[in-house]
Amino acid sequence: MARTSKETSSAEVPSPGDPDRKRMLNVLAQRRYRDRKRQKIASLEAQAKTSGACSRISDSSDENQSPQTAHDVLRAGSIDTFMFSTSNSPSNEGSAESTSEGGISLEQDGLLSFPDLPLTDGSQSNFSLDDTTNPLNFFSNTIAAPQVQEHELQPCQGQLNAQMAAANELSLDMLLDVPHMKVLQVSLSIARLIGCDQLLWDPAMRWTFNPRHADRLPLNYQPTEVQKRIPHHPMMDLLPWPSVRTKLISMFWLPVEMRHPNARDPMALMHLVGDMEDHTEGFRVEGANGLSEKEWEIGDAFFRNWWWAVDRAIIENTNTLREKRGARRLRLEAAP
Repeated sequence: MARTSKETSSAEVPSPGDPDRKRMLNVLAQRRYRDRKRQKIASLEAQAKTSGACSRISDSSDENQSPQTAHDVLRAGSIDTFMFSTSNSPSNEGSAESTSEGGISLEQDGLLSFPDLPLTDGSQSNFSLDDTTNPLNFFSNTIAAPQVQEHELQPCQGQLNAQMAAANELSLDMLLDVPHMKVLQVSLSIARLIGCDQLLWDPAMRWTFNPRHADRLPLNYQPTEVQKRIPHHPMMDLLPWPSVRTKLISMFWLPVEMRHPNARDPMALMHLVGDMEDHTEGFRVEGANGLSEKEWEIGDAFFRNWWWAVDRAIIENTNTLREKRGARRLRLEAAP
C-alpha cells in the first residue's frame, strides 16, 4: 500500500547569515528526497502490475508449471511469489521495514534489479533462487573479477624485494654511536686478552699482572714494574696508558692519609670507575679495537678528579679527538 505524505507549503528560506538558514535548507532537502522516492516507488508498482497482467494473459497455458530458475520467474510474471520468498528467507529477516501487498519492498533505499540473463534451449543458468539469499553469490556469478597479468606484478615485486633487502642489511654507518657501550665492549675484549675478564666483577679483588706471554700483548699493554710488584685491582690493567696505570696503582697503594683527597674515600675505586664510564664526559674509543692509546680519549669527569694521573701527551691527544667531533677542549673546573 502506497504511503501518502501530508501536503506542506514550502517555507521561505532565511537570508544568508540567519542561524535558521542551514536547518531550513536541510528540511527542504529531506522533503525533496521523500518526494522523489515516493514517485519512484509508484512508478515501479505500476510497471510491476502492468508486466504481471500481460504475462498472465500471454502465458495462461503454463500456469500449472513451476518456474525452475530466477529468469523463468521473472519471465512468468511471478514477481509477487519471488519477492515474498526472498524477503522471508532467514538471511533477510528484519531487513525490510515494510512490504506492499504485491510483495515489493517500498521502504528500501536501494532497489535490486536483476540482469537479463541470456538463456538458450538446452542450457542452464548459473543463477538460481538459492543465490538470492546471499548477495555475494549473485554478484560473483554475474560480475567477473579483474584479471591481473603476471608481467604487471614484476615491477612491484622487484621494488618490494629491493626494499626488504635494504631493510635487512645493517651497515656500520647505520649503527648508533653509544660511547659508553663502545668503551665497555673494548674493555671486555682487552680483559679477555690479558686474562682478567673473570676477576673484574669483584671489587675486593687484588692481583699482580705477570702474564706468561707478555710478548704477545701490544707494546702499550706490556706490564710495568709497578703492575708486576704491587697488588691492585685488575680494572687498572685495562687502561691503555702505562704511565696512568703506574700512577693510579701507586696512589692506591699508599696509606690513606698520604693519598690524594679523591683517593682517600673507601669508595674511591668506585668513583674512579664512575668517572671513566660517565655517560656524558667519560672515556671514548675512536678505533675499532682500542689497542692503541691514540684511539682513547679521557673526559672532563676523569680529568677534573684525576688530573694528576695523566701527562701532557694524553691531554693533547684527547683535545685533538674532541676537536674532530666538535667538542670543546679539556679544562680544569671546580667539582660541582
